Formats: sequence, structure tokens, C-alpha cells
Amino acid sequence: MSKDYTEEQQMIVDLVREFCENEIKSIESEIDLKAQIPEELLKKLGEIGLYGMLVSEKYGGVDGSISALMSGIRELAKYSAAVSSLVLFHNALTCRIIEKYGNEEQKNTLLKELAIGKRIGTVVVGDNGSFLNLDDVKTDAEFNGEEYTISGRKNVVLNGKYADLFIILARIKEQFGFFIVDANNKGLSKGNPIELTGLKGNEVSSISFYSCKVSKDQIIGDVDKTDEIIKDLSDNVLLGLTSINVGISESALKEATKYANERKQFGKQIGTFEAVQAMLANIFIEEKFVKNLLETTSNEKDKGENIKVDAVICKVASSRMVENNTKSALKIHGGYGYIKDYPVERYVRDAATVKILCDSDDDLKVSLARKILGYD
Repeated sequence: MSKDYTEEQQMIVDLVREFCENEIKSIESEIDLKAQIPEELLKKLGEIGLYGMLVSEKYGGVDGSISALMSGIRELAKYSAAVSSLVLFHNALTCRIIEKYGNEEQKNTLLKELAIGKRIGTVVVGDNGSFLNLDDVKTDAEFNGEEYTISGRKNVVLNGKYADLFIILARIKEQFGFFIVDANNKGLSKGNPIELTGLKGNEVSSISFYSCKVSKDQIIGDVDKTDEIIKDLSDNVLLGLTSINVGISESALKEATKYANERKQFGKQIGTFEAVQAMLANIFIEEKFVKNLLETTSNEKDKGENIKVDAVICKVASSRMVENNTKSALKIHGGYGYIKDYPVERYVRDAATVKILCDSDDDLKVSLARKILGYD
């Protein structure tokens, strides 16, 4: 067992690695080129329990920890950032919010299906994908005494292409609440997938609500505690995106090392050149730092500690790390790095895309600065 992992984490890593070697490795380039995760692969993810990592055993899940989930996400990202992002938003947001804040009826009717992948879900907070800026939430829910009518539009929805269950934040007069909306609801309309530079296979999409009728029983949690729910979900998504970044970087290092040992110039392997060695060492150092920070922060989350600041640091540091590391790996490959036969160009695109998901690094830095200055 790796000294970096607990027994639970190692079990998840071994399971995911074996699955990826057997099911994803041979088609990871195809997923990117076709921008489509095969239906059969989506089904197999459920068969090995990857949709229910945070779901209690009584609802068909494996009752795993945040740390174990992040280890699994990181391992998935080594093979496909698109697949890992789908599993992240399904587990860390959809299953998490129902498991922790939903009522017993919601858990019994939804979690059992989500845990095995019979349904795929996602959570949407800000109308433009943000977890920080609730001022941009114009999606409105009006109560008429028996049910809510939701109107508005969510422009950035990850998992939107595959989700058949949406949990969305909407304004209820001066408050906010999370609503469960089935994809088959007549008042909900899915937009076409928005093609991004990276994460091809799990592009974002939009969803629109036109007099969308939702029962009052479809609210998750107490609306007075919505801020608490958003904070919890924000922690999870920041840790998850950090995990994806680390996984991408690990693959970039692996490919760069392999290429440096194979490619010869002037009669020598380029790995013998000090400039190449320096780049590989820098990749390793930066990656190790973020990996350790992620591990520590994930463990703190499992213990119930406040990780708001550290989660932001994880995401910002990992974005900078993976951007630099994938570009260094590309440089080591030289001109070949720009050919799709080599996966390193995909890592560069995936890293750039993960950086802009949810809240930008600039927005995260502003939130951190406000904390430092004592404004929040």
C-alpha cells in the first residue's frame, strides 16, 4: 500500500486504476475526439460503485469518505478528465446534497437510483456557474400555495449533457432554496452542449425553465441553511477540481518522462539534457506540493473542520501548477506535443478548461483577500 494513502483510499485507487486500464485507456482519445462518453462506459461506472462513493450503504452506496472520493477522482483524471468531472459532480454535489440535507423520502426515492447510475445528476448554484456570486442568480421560484413555479435560465451546467436530475438554486423572494427538478419536467428545456477547449465528452450546457412546476416537497433542506449547503458543496467542488488537476499533471509527467527516455537528439536521449531534467524536476516538485495539500485538506473535511480557506488555496495552487506542468510537458515533446497522437496536448486543453469551471481563480483570490483583510 502506498504511504500516501489510507487503506480505504488505496482500495478505491486500485479499483479505479484497474477499471481505467481495462475500460478507459483504449478509448480515452476517442472520448476526446468524439466529445462523447460511451453509454456502455457510463453503465459500467455504476456497476463498480463509482456513482455511490458518498452514499450510505443503506441506500446502495459504499459510504466512502471525501478523501477516498478525491483519490478516485484523481485516478480517473489520469485517463479522462471528462469522465472524472462527471463522476465528481454526480458524487460530491448531487449525492452529497441529498445524503446530507435531504429528507428520508428524497433519500429513498433518489439516492438508490443515483448510487448505481440509474440516474445521473448535477447541482447548479449560480446562473453562470459560480458558487461565490449569488447576485447573478435570477432564476426565480414563486410559491402559489401548493407548488412552486420556477422561471429563468442556468447558463453553465456541468453534466448537463447526461443529467436526468437537476438540483438548482433559485430565489424565493429574499431567500434561496435548492430544488429537485427532473429532466422530464415539461417546464425544463435542455440547451445544446457548449463545446469547450477541453473536457471534451462532458461539455457544459444550459437549461431553461418556463413556468416549471415543482412540488414543495422537492426543496432540499431548510432554506434558512442554504448558505451552509452552498459552503459544503463549494468545498467539495474545489477539492474535486484540485484532484482532477493533480491527475492531469501526473499523466503529463508520466508522458514527458517516457518521451524524454525515448527521444534522441545529437545521439543522446533528451532526458540526459539538464534543461529537460530541470523541467521534469519542477513538474514533480509543484505536483508533490499540491498533492500533499489536497490530501491534508481532504482529511480535514472528513473530520468536519472548516476548510473554506484551504479549499480555495488548493484550487488556485493546483490551477497554476497544472497549467505550468502541462505546458512544460508539451515543451519536452517539442513539435510532437501538438500532434493528437500524443496525449499531452489534451492535458494542456483539459487543464485550461478546469481552471475556468465554477469560479475563476481571480474570483477565488478576491474571496481569499477579503478573508485576509477581515471583510468577511
